[in-house]
Amino acid sequence: MKKLYDDLKNGVNKYPIPTEQVIFNTNTGIYQLIQEMVRIKYSLGMPCEELEVLFTKGIKYIDSIGMKKIGYVGMVWFVSLGILLETSKEHMQILINKVH
Repeated sequence: MKKLYDDLKNGVNKYPIPTEQVIFNTNTGIYQLIQEMVRIKYSLGMPCEELEVLFTKGIKYIDSIGMKKIGYVGMVWFVSLGILLETSKEHMQILINKVH
């Protein structure tokens, strides 16, 4: 990701699509993986503290890719995971702000 951001800063485009789109697509893929990992690990009974770390990273990616790409169902999943994990009010407020 650092290389992509450096390329963007320096006006370098190494791909057939714009570097901004490559960054967006990469962030979207990472978010989707994080969401899946949290759901799977929760289902396996992993400690909530461990899942909270992943959940917090997921919030960062939601912030960078936006609600439209994640979609309504994706946001419902992620908000639901936050409730199950009993995440902080601050984290839930970030998600609520994105939904609005």
